[in-house]
Amino acid sequence: MKKTRRSRQRFSHPFICDTHIDTLSKMLQFGWTSLNEIPSDSQVTGARLRRSSVGAAVFAIFTEKHDHSLSPPLRTLRMIDMAYSIARENSGWLQMATNARGIKQAQGEGKTAMILAIENGIAIGCDLGHLRNYYRLGVRLMSLTWNHRNRLGDGIGTLNGRRGLTPFGRDTLREMQRLGMIIDVSHLSERTFWHVVEATEGPLAATHSNALSICKSPRNLSNDQIRAISDRGGFIGLNFCGYFLNDSGEASIDDVVKHASHIAELAGTRVLAIGSDFDGTASLPRGLEHVGKIGGLIESLRQAGFSRSDIDAISHRNFLRVFSGVCG
Repeated sequence: MKKTRRSRQRFSHPFICDTHIDTLSKMLQFGWTSLNEIPSDSQVTGARLRRSSVGAAVFAIFTEKHDHSLSPPLRTLRMIDMAYSIARENSGWLQMATNARGIKQAQGEGKTAMILAIENGIAIGCDLGHLRNYYRLGVRLMSLTWNHRNRLGDGIGTLNGRRGLTPFGRDTLREMQRLGMIIDVSHLSERTFWHVVEATEGPLAATHSNALSICKSPRNLSNDQIRAISDRGGFIGLNFCGYFLNDSGEASIDDVVKHASHIAELAGTRVLAIGSDFDGTASLPRGLEHVGKIGGLIESLRQAGFSRSDIDAISHRNFLRVFSGVCG
């Protein structure tokens, strides 16, 4: 097969897996049904994603309780349908993937692999049948909560909540592990986090979280949480939201490197990944204003002293290891 210009570039540049992009919910919010309808100055556009170093992108399907226009299951199904439409319309460079083999195939053909995740287990209501159907439709990651409390557990917005993980949350975790879905612990309250650690085996992922000791946002992970994820062989996706990078919210690409350096020193580079949160925040660091600039993080990591092996681990190998081990 003749290699495209994109595939030749892909092998000469770092292959990046972005473990959290919120473009689908933004498209639903504004009524965009095609990547071509996204304004050209947006954080993620078809053109910017296609030209970027991102070879695998986890597209989050985000639902929260204050959206009264659509029920959580219907909102979730709308975005799943949108994702498949996007993949079909852009099949020359974009390909849905549900396992590591699909990502590898996309990479070999110079395409971007599109992976589906649910952000907020409110999407399943109180019915594990919804979870199984989402899996059948290609969803391979899910976080139990967003910031609020739901039937599965408490999010970080319930900092003083004493409930933590619910019995139905435990049932959900068991079913996720049976199916082969990655458990995302971003947005969980600390109590819920530790309940999840106790209730599960194998890798856990914080797809878009940073280090609490560097920035005091409750969305970030304590040193003990970072070590726990590392000990379980999971990954932490570095989040680009300015308010999770430093206490002022005015951040630069150097702040992302600070979090990477702290997490690496604490738990090793084997736990690090990249989870930009593009289209999920309006506050991005200087030098990482859109997906087309994500390759700049690789150069900044290199300048900070991370080795080529470390950078390969952070950019893609850690995510692929967990994704392959859990999802096949």
